[in-house]
Amino acid sequence: MKKRLFAALLAAVMVVSMMATTAFAEEPRMDDTEGKKVYSVTLDADLLATGGSRYEYVTNTLSLGGYQNGWSAGADANFSTLPSNAVVESVQVSLGRLSAGSSSMSPITTTKYSITSPRGRTVERVVKNTSEILSFYGDPASGHWTFKIYGTNVGPDPGSVKCSSTKITILYTLE
Repeated sequence: MKKRLFAALLAAVMVVSMMATTAFAEEPRMDDTEGKKVYSVTLDADLLATGGSRYEYVTNTLSLGGYQNGWSAGADANFSTLPSNAVVESVQVSLGRLSAGSSSMSPITTTKYSITSPRGRTVERVVKNTSEILSFYGDPASGHWTFKIYGTNVGPDPGSVKCSSTKITILYTLE
């Protein structure tokens, strides 16, 4: 019974995390050396659209069986409302709070995260509080971006870890 409940919960978390969209605010940030305006868009990776203009918060969760490792389902951030001529300067990630599941579960160590651009390019980074990623320079900013966490279950029992309040900022120019 517990395994069936756990499997249903894991399936629900995966479905919800695949539907994630973003809330963002567009604002001019600074001028670069060429006189172009650099804009920034910040999203909370926990914010999901539930239809229309309604949103609710969910937490990106990684659940693994004993001694397994793998990626979370990921949060899909929809930036399709950005202008089609928006081009990435850099991406900044402020990793949120990592918290373990219940004390009866095995612990999961989280070692890295990944960001996938609308073009399908994926960049992996070691977990630290804030990172700036320059690898997407020149890529289109508009479209779907995906954020995932990677971890390893260090015990024999199933375990989970939650990553909440992650902020992703895309700095871009209009070409």
